[in-house]
Amino acid sequence: MAAIETIEGAFGFLVFGGVVLGFVGLVIVVTVLTRRAERQRREGFQQLAGQLGMEHMDGASERMPFDSERLHLFRQGHSRHVGNCLRDTRGRDTTLLLDYQYVIGHGKNRHTHRQTVAAFSLGARPVLPRFELRPENVFHKVGAAFGYQDIDFALYPGFSKHYLVRGADEQAIRDAFDESIITAVENTPGISIESDGEWLVIYRDGKRVNVSRIAEFLEEARMLQTAFTRRARRR
Repeated sequence: MAAIETIEGAFGFLVFGGVVLGFVGLVIVVTVLTRRAERQRREGFQQLAGQLGMEHMDGASERMPFDSERLHLFRQGHSRHVGNCLRDTRGRDTTLLLDYQYVIGHGKNRHTHRQTVAAFSLGARPVLPRFELRPENVFHKVGAAFGYQDIDFALYPGFSKHYLVRGADEQAIRDAFDESIITAVENTPGISIESDGEWLVIYRDGKRVNVSRIAEFLEEARMLQTAFTRRARRR
């Protein structure tokens, strides 16, 4: 009986050891693959810099290229990080394309949000009010019942149903949105747009754009930027 118990104990130890080794091995494999993917993404951005006529910014992760505290996205979570940043200063204004991530929670509840962001400077004289636009979710709808701001546009109920719009100067925001802008937003599903008056920032929350589609995303963002600034300069 003692011999059987010894064999069972040894077998159990081997099984446990195998599980631990398997888990450690899995972690190592995932880490190696993740690092490889990030290296390939960085190299992809470096190649894109030449193709798009933009400058690859080394060391961009050490600083934010604009006043981040003025924009909703860059106030979220902790462990914030900018990487893979491209810059275009050939025109009057600056265009930035970057990967940005932040972390919500800690420990087992830790979750990293990663997104690709296009940012456009608006010049020395602000032409847009400060606002936030993002897809509306059930939490926003519940919050609205308790006074959480959501600017609705009566002439565009479909847009108001699917998008949350917020900002301190409601009338200025209403003046900034016309049919062409609302149509442009509706034609780019899942998009989030923010302005602090000095920058216009465009992204899809929690979604990084595949390197092969970066040029397409930048063109999409530039169309939105053009719609907003054209509307603002007509007023």
